[in-house]
Amino acid sequence: MKTLLILFQIILFFFSSLFAQQTEILFLSGEDADAPVDWEFMVSNGMNANKWTTISVPSNWELKGFGNYNYGLDKNKSNEIGYYKYEFNVLKEWEGRQINIVFEGVMTDTYVKINGKSAGNIHQGGFYRFEYNITDLLNYGKENLLEVTVQKV
Repeated sequence: MKTLLILFQIILFFFSSLFAQQTEILFLSGEDADAPVDWEFMVSNGMNANKWTTISVPSNWELKGFGNYNYGLDKNKSNEIGYYKYEFNVLKEWEGRQINIVFEGVMTDTYVKINGKSAGNIHQGGFYRFEYNITDLLNYGKENLLEVTVQKV
């Protein structure tokens, strides 16, 4: 049984490139499941498909009334895609630091874009931590757009 637990514990790590190792963290999805953040969302098939709305992140779109609920019903596989968008600001003062976006877990194939540009290779399957260096993709002191596409396979 493949579980599709979209638990985006997404964190931006800010590492100083100067002498002292200083780390700053900005939680784009809330600090945990008890304090989620609303993101724009649309699913391609199933319940409430093909219309933009919001969903709390971290969460599971099936448990929020989207897509096809098929836990334990692997014979009824769905090939749906979840589209997420979130706008966030990065301080101008953070320019020159290495900035990584960290996903604490996404169960299926995940494609990440920052400001319309790919953040890296597709994360394929498995609910485990992965990250991208997005230093060169950000607009410092301005709004940025994070787009995450998750394919349920």
